[in-house]
Amino acid sequence: MTLEFKYASGFHEGLACVQKNDSFGFIDKTGNFVIEPKFNFTGDFSEGLAVFEEHDKYGYIDKKGNIAIPPTYEYALIFSEGMAAVALGDNEYVFIDKNGNKAFDKKFVTLEAFSEGLASVMEKNKWGYINKDGQYEIKPRFTFAAQFKQGFAVVKTKSLLARKEKITFINKQGNYLIEPKFEFASDFYEGTALVKVNDKYGFISLNGDYIIEPQFEAAQEFSENLAPAMINNKWGYIDRSGKIIIEPEYEYTYCFSNGMASVEVNGLFGFINKAGEMVIPPQFEEVEKFSEGFAVVYKNDTYFFIDTNGNLL
Repeated sequence: MTLEFKYASGFHEGLACVQKNDSFGFIDKTGNFVIEPKFNFTGDFSEGLAVFEEHDKYGYIDKKGNIAIPPTYEYALIFSEGMAAVALGDNEYVFIDKNGNKAFDKKFVTLEAFSEGLASVMEKNKWGYINKDGQYEIKPRFTFAAQFKQGFAVVKTKSLLARKEKITFINKQGNYLIEPKFEFASDFYEGTALVKVNDKYGFISLNGDYIIEPQFEAAQEFSENLAPAMINNKWGYIDRSGKIIIEPEYEYTYCFSNGMASVEVNGLFGFINKAGEMVIPPQFEEVEKFSEGFAVVYKNDTYFFIDTNGNLL
């Protein structure tokens, strides 16, 4: 029997969040419910806990569906590196540990999850970075600050003379990898970051040098050594030298995951392999990337799961 859902997200830590009728629960990779649909809302599992909502308050459940941290918060984010950000009220975020205790007393207007030992936080309209003791490692001075990935973080800054914000990367000492000059920059992933200069996209390495000069109309990050790139208004895939590996013939493409990537043809999505062969024909209205061997797909107002051969879970 085909499993059909009102909503579904990808597998994380062996479980997938699904909505049956008006309630949320979790299935395993055999399609069986591990946590029956009984929640108003649930997020994905991270570090053994998932956000849930009850009576407009948020808390956390464990993988058996038991309440690990009661729903007392206005909002809650996933656990990362042993801590999670929760909202006590409007513009009033704190970090908690897995016992639900405050990690430290400081409150912030807004923030990002911990990554590589640091978390970006906003205070007095400026972003900086704190450590797990709540102390500033990099004092607030940016107009935005993203998570650290592979030792660097994307930040936005605006000088007194500049009219527009510029983007660059900083290290964990707060020093620029390269002077702010980008119009867009992605996190580092697989040793490269996507950047935009003068309306063209290219890629830099961890030392800040271009490995592919800005030349593409649009692009996405490298994943599994291939990156989607737009050439003459069509999407294909390039390698790390900038060479076209899969010809640009698609309306849209996504990054590779589990050896597969979704591509759009005539308004519908299918999946190709790294040889550019269409493994699962275009038939879906929406898709997510493969995660832990399965992808969420959507058509006819219904969400399904498929494996890398296109078989329904």
